Amino acid sequence: MSFSLFSWLYRTIQNFLIKVLSVGPVPEHVSFIMDGNRRYAKSRKLPVKKGHEAGGLTLLTLLYICKRLGVRCVSAYAFSIENFNRPKEEVDTLMNLFTIKLDEFAKRANDYKDPLYGSKIRIVGDQSLLSPGMREKIAKVEEITKHGGDFTLYICFPYTSRNDILHTIQGSVQDCLQNKSQSKIDIKKFTNKMYMDFYSNKCELLIRTSGHRRLSITCYGKCMKMPQLNSVIRYGQTLASLPCI
Repeated sequence: MSFSLFSWLYRTIQNFLIKVLSVGPVPEHVSFIMDGNRRYAKSRKLPVKKGHEAGGLTLLTLLYICKRLGVRCVSAYAFSIENFNRPKEEVDTLMNLFTIKLDEFAKRANDYKDPLYGSKIRIVGDQSLLSPGMREKIAKVEEITKHGGDFTLYICFPYTSRNDILHTIQGSVQDCLQNKSQSKIDIKKFTNKMYMDFYSNKCELLIRTSGHRRLSITCYGKCMKMPQLNSVIRYGQTLASLPCI
């Protein structure tokens, strides 16, 4: 089978499945734990960088599919605060790749011919751990895409749920101190103070791509809407190894 024929067949099947799925209930918020890219690279005797690059490319394909299905929000756990403990070379590679992908997303979100046109991106996490240049890049991309109302992408970078809860408590207490007439903190106010505000506790589908079935340290707050932990979908393939055409 020629590559062109395979590509046509793959797209045809993909379009058919998307139409089938869109008939039923579509989750409002889907979250991906981007896990397993290093193992993917090592299993194929490739540099770790290649695994992360392949994972980023496949995430882009998944964003296209989610937007076509009518999903309103996607969050991707891309970089944990604890990942700073990895070798400096790998951390630098991830930072450089992240910068490239930010520019690419902004370009696509403003190109009316691109499926991601009208999308908004927000980078959530402890940005004090990032370089001034990276923070400036993030602010620029968020400003460029801030009017996108069709689809929102949250990139958790660098992030842990513990840090999210700490950030929310500090912000809530500060608000109370500044405005004594609103001293009561309820669940709604607390949730809206979290990094993903309205979507913080509305994750309806969580997908971990490495074959592991655990929440990691990212999703304790996001999974409050899930009826049970079995809502976590385990994929035997890594994010990098999912088809991307």
